[in-house]
Order: sequence, then C-alpha cells, then structure tokens
Amino acid sequence: MKLPLLLFALLLGMCAIIGIALLSEPPDNNHGVTHPRFAESMLHGGDGRQRHETVRWLGLSYGALQIVFFVSCLVLGIREPSRCKVAFVLCGVVYLATFCLMVVADRSYVVSENPELFLGFPLPTAMMLYGLSGAPLLFLLIYVVQFDRWILNPEELQRFEELLREKRERKGSGQ
Repeated sequence: MKLPLLLFALLLGMCAIIGIALLSEPPDNNHGVTHPRFAESMLHGGDGRQRHETVRWLGLSYGALQIVFFVSCLVLGIREPSRCKVAFVLCGVVYLATFCLMVVADRSYVVSENPELFLGFPLPTAMMLYGLSGAPLLFLLIYVVQFDRWILNPEELQRFEELLREKRERKGSGQ
C-alpha cells in the first residue's frame, strides 16, 4: 500500500506547484511592453531569462513529479516484485534525466550569445524531439517483450477467460 500513498503525495505536490505558479507575482514585462518599431500592433517580451526564471524551476519540479507519477502508475500494475519494476524504474530515471537536461539546456540557451544547434534545432528543442519523444518507447519495448511473463501470464489469462465464461453463462440463464 506504499505506492498508492506515493501517488497521492505526488498529486498533492503537483497541485501545490500549480498553486504556487498561480499565486506567485509575475515578473516585470511578463505580458509584454510596447514594441519599439511596431508600437500599434505588437508587444515585445523583454528579457526572456528574467521572465522565465521562476517559472522554469516550477516547470522542472512539476515535470519531474509528473514523470515519477507516470512511472509509479506503470509499476502499480505489476503484481509482484520483479525485474520488471526495476526495468520500469531505470527507464523512468532515463526519462527524468533527459527532461532535467532539457530544462538545463533551455536555461543555457536563453542566456547564450551564440546558441548551439543539434541536427538543425536548438539544443533544448532537439533534446525534446529526440530524447523526450523517444524515452517512452523504452516503456513500450518492455511491455511488448515481457508482457506474457511480467504483466499477464498465460495461466492468469486462462483463469480470467474462465471467469468471464462463467459470468456470461449465468447472465444467459437469467440469474
């Protein structure tokens, strides 16, 4: 019963972070100021580093809690301690590390005079496209390869089908 309590604590943490974000004082120029060249049709955002500093760390915290919540939900469906839980946790660590590195790279990108490009994209964007999009495929691979052994073995599936057949027979006989 420790895992459901962890899930509840993670949800409370995510709610607290959203509350902090909503109640915190926005930085100066958060909603834009008059653009120097296009005063009538455009607002200028100002210094991105200053505007995003507080929100970036709240976003990092929220995203990290969300990833831990996601991995915990996957582990909740596993019936007994096994290597599957370890595999899911390791994949979660890779996913979380990729996310954290992306946020750190974004901070470096905002303050950089000459930003790096990786495969045609700014580094944070490339990390999101190639890393964060690919990391969940590790979870999928585990499910595909080990589903019969770690999630639902053939004996359990046969027992489920028997219970389902019995229920249909009782329903058909009017009980």
